[in-house]
Amino acid sequence: MGERLVELAQLAPGTSVLDVAAGRGAVLFPAAKRVGARGHVIGIDLSSDMVRETAAEIRGAGWQNIWQPVRTVKSDRLLAPRLGL
Repeated sequence: MGERLVELAQLAPGTSVLDVAAGRGAVLFPAAKRVGARGHVIGIDLSSDMVRETAAEIRGAGWQNIWQPVRTVKSDRLLAPRLGL
């Protein structure tokens, strides 16, 4: 499903992507592959467990174009209050 969404988005090399509700990276990783070394992908998620697991996978795989840390929305001081978190 994630790969299909990335395909439909027609992301060009060098594109910057924000993956909201990144979860375990179904869109995050295919997007990073598609945008290449000149692009960047940022992933955010409400679940700190998902964030922790996905960040570990990013580090383990050596992804250079996925901005770290993938973080929870709850840790964002500007966004969290607006969402009541």
